[in-house]
Amino acid sequence: MPSFLSALLFILPAIVSAQEPIQRDDAAVEKVASEGFRAVQASKWNQFVELMHPDALREVKGLIAPALEAAAKDDSEEVEQVLRLFSGIKDVKQLLEMPADKLFVSLIKGVTANVPGFKQALSNSEFQIIGTVYEKDGTAHVVYRGTVKVEEVKVSKVDVVSVKRHKGSWRM
Repeated sequence: MPSFLSALLFILPAIVSAQEPIQRDDAAVEKVASEGFRAVQASKWNQFVELMHPDALREVKGLIAPALEAAAKDDSEEVEQVLRLFSGIKDVKQLLEMPADKLFVSLIKGVTANVPGFKQALSNSEFQIIGTVYEKDGTAHVVYRGTVKVEEVKVSKVDVVSVKRHKGSWRM
C-alpha cells in the first residue's frame, strides 16, 4: 500500500494541473517585452517605466532606499557619490520621497549619463525572444537572448524577463 500512496502523491499534482489549463497570451506578453527592449535601446526611460509592473518598481526602490539611508548616516562623501548616479537629485531626502517610477527613471538616466559607453552599449544591444513560460499564478517569463557589443567585444546571454498582469494589461 505505501508504494501506491507514494505513486498517487507523485502524480496528483499533474492530475490537478491538467484540469486547470493556463491561459496563454504569448503575443501580448512578448509584445510588452519587445516594447521594453526597444525602449532600452532608444533610452526612452519614461516609456520603459510605463511598461513596468508597480511591484517591480517598488522592489527597486526597496532595494535602493536602505543603502541610501545608511550612506546618509555615515559619510557625506559617499552620499555625494551615490547621488551622482541619479539625474536631477540634490539630496537623499528628495530621493526617498520620490515615487518609485520617478526614482527608477532618475537612476537609469543618471547611470546612462555617468557610465562611459553605457548608453552606446544599450543602443547597440539586440534582443531575440526565444519563448514564454507560464507559472500557475499567471506570471509569464519571457526567455530571450540579449547581445551587446562594446567596441569589438560582443557578449551574448540568455536571460528572462517576468511579466504579470496589472489592471488588465501585462507589465514587466
